[in-house]
Amino acid sequence: MRRQWLSTKVSYWLFGFTIFLNFIGLAARVIERLLGYNNTELVRLVDVSEEANITSWFSSSLLLFSAIILLLIARLKLVEKDTYARHWAFLSFIFFFLSLDETASLHELTIRPLRSLFSTTGIFYYAWVIVAIPIVLSIGFLYLRFVFSLPGNTRNNFILAGFLFIVGAVGFEMVEGLYRHSEIAGMYLSSIFVTIEELLENLGVVVFIVALLAYIKLQPNWNNNFFEIG
Repeated sequence: MRRQWLSTKVSYWLFGFTIFLNFIGLAARVIERLLGYNNTELVRLVDVSEEANITSWFSSSLLLFSAIILLLIARLKLVEKDTYARHWAFLSFIFFFLSLDETASLHELTIRPLRSLFSTTGIFYYAWVIVAIPIVLSIGFLYLRFVFSLPGNTRNNFILAGFLFIVGAVGFEMVEGLYRHSEIAGMYLSSIFVTIEELLENLGVVVFIVALLAYIKLQPNWNNNFFEIG
């Protein structure tokens, strides 16, 4: 009962802090503009459109937390000789990479070369999505049987988490590209797009974490030794 209460409390805190942190940056940027300031260091620390700040650290931490939970699940699945043990392990690797990418912005290194190669504009202005889309589709196809082997609530939450994350990371990145140089977009609309993008990404990861914690509670043999893996 105590463990269930703890996981529920963690879920509430994650959702609440995610919503607060993603919108405080937008609010701070608007206040900054109204007061006539420009790019103050304090606002930069909470602006979701900036790198190497509190919001990017939080996003990276969520992804890293997911990776660690997945790694622990994969370890137990390997002990049980579960059919999908390697799927859990590879998911852990994916989230470790996403955490690293969130911190180091590795995907942005591909934008200029791909943009030059394909002369991309509009929705493909951020050219990394050209590579991301087939990768996402391939992983989705490879994990189809795995996802549908999961318990109903876990499966549904995994699908919801993936949908939120992909719509944010890829979908809104394409929308931002479309309005990147548009006079209609302007500073505030661009900031709103970035805020929604980051919010959807973070909410997707939080939903995923909650689904993982709920899945662990469904495993009767794990309750006493989940955090005692040797």
